Amino acid sequence: MRERFANMTIRGKLRMILGVSILALVLVGSLSVITLKQNLLEEKRLKTKHVVETAHGMVVHQYKLFQDGKLSEGEAKQGAVSSLRALRYEGSEYFWINDMNPVVIMHPYNLEMEGMDQSASEDPTGKKFFLEFVGTVKNHGAGFVEYMWPKPGIKDPVRKISYVKGFEPWGWVIGSGIYVDDVNSLFWKKVAQFIAIFLVIGGIMAFVTWGVARSIRRPLVDLLRMTQKLATGDVDVKAESNIADMKGSFAVLYQSFAALVDHIRASARAVEKVAQGDLDIAVEVKSERDVLGKNLNAMVATLKNLIVGMDKLYQEQKAGDISYLMPVDGFAGVYRQVATGVNATVGLHVNNVAKILGILGSYAEGDFSAILEKL
Repeated sequence: MRERFANMTIRGKLRMILGVSILALVLVGSLSVITLKQNLLEEKRLKTKHVVETAHGMVVHQYKLFQDGKLSEGEAKQGAVSSLRALRYEGSEYFWINDMNPVVIMHPYNLEMEGMDQSASEDPTGKKFFLEFVGTVKNHGAGFVEYMWPKPGIKDPVRKISYVKGFEPWGWVIGSGIYVDDVNSLFWKKVAQFIAIFLVIGGIMAFVTWGVARSIRRPLVDLLRMTQKLATGDVDVKAESNIADMKGSFAVLYQSFAALVDHIRASARAVEKVAQGDLDIAVEVKSERDVLGKNLNAMVATLKNLIVGMDKLYQEQKAGDISYLMPVDGFAGVYRQVATGVNATVGLHVNNVAKILGILGSYAEGDFSAILEKL
């Protein structure tokens, strides 16, 4: 796996990173969606409990007015019923009151139910939910009951979860509920929002990844192209990418490589001039570690010294100092061999000339015993 990743192209690696990021985003989103519906339902249940407790507090307030003698019990009950009949939350959500028989005392949307015994009332599943209300209050004082009930203005019943709480002094059950399909609608609205956010984030990530891949790939392809040309000996390479578009360490890398190419090109031009016999050159040494520049300049200096030495040898021999030879101590390697060879060649001719001059001197003195050998 590691080797496969190492052999991937930069574009492939960036695509894989993008894919992993999107997959992680999907996983996180999926986990959020899984818990979202339950959280929404629990939030609605808790809110319903709170509003029922608030309504219960209003009934307690009316009862206290009765206890304090400020209202008769009938007036206090009527005040509590009127207050809860008009009370709404979240638009059309309402409260009802029934007693422990159970007879409906108040229902704001079903007035015909008021005063009617609902012991036999049941939902499409057969649940006698009013009896469930009473049983929950008797056993626990308050709690949730799930059943089927139509929304206001809608005939068909839907799943509903109500919270009921008893008011013992008057034997009342105060309740209100949430429709589960409202939670479902809110859930799918949240899911749609999540998908929209996911698409936006995914799109931004894809766009950024594409931009990064493009900004990295183009200069790298350019560097590869120049490297391949340099490997074939072609020093006439030019950068096609714009250095102004690069930032940070990547720009430094590109600038350094471009400087390297310029240095190699300058050195190649210098070598070309040397090959053509032009030693009037000087290669810029980039640093103390610039072996190429330093050695190229040293080679040119040695060649110049060799030429100067040979010219000096010529001038001295021309002036009559046939014993003069070129100093070889300042040269090394092949250059020393060249200087030694020049001296040997000149020395051979000087010796021959000395022999001839000696024989001619003997002839001039009348001594013809010396024989002029073939030189």
